[in-house]
Amino acid sequence: MYLVAQSTGVYARWSNWLWDGSSWRQYRQGECSISTQNTWGHCNKDFYEDSTNPNAFGGKGSGIRLSLCKSGAGCSTETWTWNDG
Repeated sequence: MYLVAQSTGVYARWSNWLWDGSSWRQYRQGECSISTQNTWGHCNKDFYEDSTNPNAFGGKGSGIRLSLCKSGAGCSTETWTWNDG
C-alpha cells in the first residue's frame, strides 16, 4: 500500500479480515504513517492474498478495511477491498 501526504500528521488505519468458511474474522490491524509533507509512504504488512488456501483461519478469502486519517481531524469512512496482490 502506498500513501502520499500533502500535509503532516497523515496516516492510514488498516485491518486485515480473513474468511473462515462461514464468516469474516479480523486477523490483524494497525496504522502506517508518513512523517514528511509531500512525500510517498510505503506500508508493507505482508497481508494474506485472497486466493491463499488455507489462510490462518482455515478458509479462503482475504480483505482489507482501510481509512485515511489526519491527526486531530479524524478518519475517513472505511473502504473495503479484496486483497489479491
